[in-house]
Amino acid sequence: MIYQRVLLSILFLTPLHAYSQAADSPKSKTEYKKLFKQAYGAYKQSLDQGDAGITYQYAKESYQFGCKAYGEHNINCANLGLNYLSHMKSNDTDSPKVGEIVMPVLKKKYGAKSIDVIDFMILSASKYPSNNKEQAIDIISTALEYLNDAEVEPVLKANIELSAGKALLKFNSNKAVILKNSYNDLSAKLHPDDGRLLEHRFWAAKYWMTTPKKSLAIELFEKNIQLYESIENYTHPYELVSRAHLVALYEHKKQSDEATRHCIAIGEIRPWDDNQEQIPLFRIAPTYPINAARNHKEGWVQLSFNIDENGMVREPKVLKSSSKIFRKSSLNALKQWRYAPKFENGKAVEATGLTVQLDYKMGKSYTNPHN
Repeated sequence: MIYQRVLLSILFLTPLHAYSQAADSPKSKTEYKKLFKQAYGAYKQSLDQGDAGITYQYAKESYQFGCKAYGEHNINCANLGLNYLSHMKSNDTDSPKVGEIVMPVLKKKYGAKSIDVIDFMILSASKYPSNNKEQAIDIISTALEYLNDAEVEPVLKANIELSAGKALLKFNSNKAVILKNSYNDLSAKLHPDDGRLLEHRFWAAKYWMTTPKKSLAIELFEKNIQLYESIENYTHPYELVSRAHLVALYEHKKQSDEATRHCIAIGEIRPWDDNQEQIPLFRIAPTYPINAARNHKEGWVQLSFNIDENGMVREPKVLKSSSKIFRKSSLNALKQWRYAPKFENGKAVEATGLTVQLDYKMGKSYTNPHN
């Protein structure tokens, strides 16, 4: 086992540079196949390491060398491109180029309007950088048109629409309304407690958060919370973020008691770590003092505070500041923040001695926590 780990660490140290350098000079297909096998083998091993950055790099190398070895019109190149895209983060400048190479291969193999092509169109467009936003939205819209013309089982169709809706929401497109419409269609076919609705309901709520009808987001998030709470010793991946959204939504509606319920639940689910910064679930940005803005004055304020058993900020105090002019707005903002409370022995308790720095810059003000 130790021997395998040593080999793996050596493998990780050399290929990232060596492979890239090897690609710079012309190679025969045989040589590219050898490079591909090395890169793909490293990719498969990297999956066990759990390092997303390394896995992404080897997926990229595998795609590049595989396409050189088998040809860009080969289905192996297309499949490697799909794999590479799946490991990309959003805003990857390579995504349009990969799409241009892979799309014709998939269309020829499966049909121009096949589910495989529709899936790929949505996946590739979802990774597009923000400066290709309009192109990405057009690709996703075309994919959805193909989907409407296809004979697809309702749950599969809803899942494809969900993927499209997530991407459209990322690009701030009003076409993200499909998240709401798709959820409504699917919920009419499934029992309200069907687990397959959880993710669709979550993203429909995320859509409603972008509209004036935020009460509908609250309604959907709360439906999911009821289901999470009905299952003992179970935490859904979306539970914490759903509760965090509810804290913010209720605070904006001045319903602090409802927000408190979710602050406490988050504190109970997620153990407090005194060695990590405590991130607020809800915060109000401080108002830039008018006199300071008029004089183009910038500055900062350091404050201390406690968090009570309900996740509310107590006893905020100014420790230091660059100028007294920023103190009042800093205190007023911090008093409205909400946190998950600290738990000890299964009970919410007060946490003391936290600190935060509020920085005032012309054009914005922001926080720099350093608990």
